[in-house]
Amino acid sequence: MDYRGFITYTLCVFLFALSLCLSDVLETTVEDEDTDVPDHSFPSWTMVHNKNVTCGTIKPGLKFPSQTWTCADARVDGYHLAYSLYADIGVDRKCVETRGLDELAEVCLAMMREMDVHKPLWAALVTNATCGYHEGKRGYLKKVREGFEWVDMQSGHGAMYTFRCMAEKT
Repeated sequence: MDYRGFITYTLCVFLFALSLCLSDVLETTVEDEDTDVPDHSFPSWTMVHNKNVTCGTIKPGLKFPSQTWTCADARVDGYHLAYSLYADIGVDRKCVETRGLDELAEVCLAMMREMDVHKPLWAALVTNATCGYHEGKRGYLKKVREGFEWVDMQSGHGAMYTFRCMAEKT
């Protein structure tokens, strides 16, 4: 191989290695941007199917793979949302009062619509709840033939304190 061939070969190898390095950097940057969307608080109050859902402030700094809103210290007309597991799971037989009929996804979608966010829901997550006995009124949103209605409940097992709503990536 002559001198010019060696230089051309070396330059090609260098450019190929550089392109691999740059593609890794670009992929990492795009991936980091996709997974570093900061969490947002829901407004302090939102009307959802004729009841007032209130949310406290969140601690800043959490990031998610898609737009996410958090409702801390969630209340409906002053009382907590009921929290329940499906009865068939068998984990805690006391914490099944809503029988899995609560529509947290619709609560999320209604709150997002009130903020003029019209994206599909990717996830509705309960991030702070208890199956312990909760003193005080509770309630949940239930699907009915005409749409949705709130069900009021008295003291009992299961209360939700914080939930998150994550929009689908677009």
